[in-house]
Amino acid sequence: MPLSTIVVADPVASLAKQIADGCERLANHCIVVTQSEALLEIEPTNQPDLMILSCELANSDTVSLVEQLKQKLTQTFIIISFRELAIPTMEKLTKLGIEDFIAQPFDLTSIYRAASRHFGTAFRRFERHHIALDVTRADGVVIGRTIDLSEGGLRMHAFHPVTVGDSLLVDLALDEGKPLRVRCRVLEVEGQPPIPVAVRVQFENLRGREHERMIAFTNKLAQQKSSKE
Repeated sequence: MPLSTIVVADPVASLAKQIADGCERLANHCIVVTQSEALLEIEPTNQPDLMILSCELANSDTVSLVEQLKQKLTQTFIIISFRELAIPTMEKLTKLGIEDFIAQPFDLTSIYRAASRHFGTAFRRFERHHIALDVTRADGVVIGRTIDLSEGGLRMHAFHPVTVGDSLLVDLALDEGKPLRVRCRVLEVEGQPPIPVAVRVQFENLRGREHERMIAFTNKLAQQKSSKE
């Protein structure tokens, strides 16, 4: 179940909107704020579940702003994003109860992970689609078969040993065209051989034409699922 409301607070309106758009699967409502005064006007009865607060919004007085927000919005989970952040400032914010700091530019997946940890719910940036595809190494060796696939990564049953942190270059036969080649990072390994091992990987540097192919493929899967429901 998504959160009710989140606030993205950054002085750069275009960046704040970009982050908000990327969090559309995280909450029912996402509010963009570009001035610190607007945050302090939020009533405790309408406090958001989550706030992504840029240090730059407070004009170098982030500690004071967070202190005021913490006193007023006691139930709001605040994530600090920053372009630059001094260690003493980070330590002061930690003492105020800030759990997560994310350096910009950041992968929006990090927001979903932080929310999942805090709220104890598995929030996913991309919809997962159950599909079985061969995962082939660049030299043609099949190293696994997908359990599910999303725009950001996949889970697979691995036929060869892998460990968390491994970097894999794989080919995926998404359609009738040339296989999509993508660099992956192993995030999680479940199980031990000879029991089938489930591996979760995140796509890295998937952009341009290859990214467009992945989006088109997952959109097609979503349409097929919708037509069956």
